[in-house]
Amino acid sequence: MRFATRRPEDSIETFRQRINTRARAEGQTPPSLETETGWLFGANQQQSPGSIHTDIWSGSAIDLASKGAIAVYPVAGWWKNRRSYDQSNEGVDYSLIVSIESREVEIDLWTPVMQQIAAEVQIET
Repeated sequence: MRFATRRPEDSIETFRQRINTRARAEGQTPPSLETETGWLFGANQQQSPGSIHTDIWSGSAIDLASKGAIAVYPVAGWWKNRRSYDQSNEGVDYSLIVSIESREVEIDLWTPVMQQIAAEVQIET
């Protein structure tokens, strides 16, 4: 599994095309990652092999808000050559952990985030 965030200049459709080959027209290449900034390990870190991926993004609150979407998506894994283990039609469990930190916060960051995700995701604390 990999993750990606929408860039401010991406429409939702462009974002889908960037992460999903089936959303692109035949022969269309994904949009460039040249404008992706702020990542500690780099936008291309997501290209590396393995199951656990981590990165740290630093930026302003307005830049974070302008991202507007995050996606977790599958890539070819150990099941690629073992069709009997293919889960693409059933789905798989995964975890996405997002932490938001700010040096000086005088407003409640937690409540608006909870209101946005609570309807879609069960959170256990």
